[in-house]
Amino acid sequence: MPAAPAPPAPVVPAEPVQIVGVEHIAWDQPAITETEFRRLSFAIYINDKRSELQGVHCERADRAFACKTKLPKLSNGEHKLAVVSYFKDGPRIVESHRSPVLTVIKSSEARN
Repeated sequence: MPAAPAPPAPVVPAEPVQIVGVEHIAWDQPAITETEFRRLSFAIYINDKRSELQGVHCERADRAFACKTKLPKLSNGEHKLAVVSYFKDGPRIVESHRSPVLTVIKSSEARN
């Protein structure tokens, strides 16, 4: 049975982060081989509900892959976010532990 991938490692502030809904989320995916990395996909848990992350862009960094993507649409209010990496092993999904939780408070975009 393949081992679960390492969890993503975002920098998580202690206080909730104010957002308007156009931000990106970024994290370091711990270093693994290029071949193993290519097998990975990413998902985000928003208030414990899982969604696939689309359009993730990653570049090799010192000891990790620096990844980022646009946040999915969120309703106004407080949300708890956690990212996971995963790969498919036949019909099974092998998922990492969740990243540390990032709390955001989304408010409507400022209008000009």
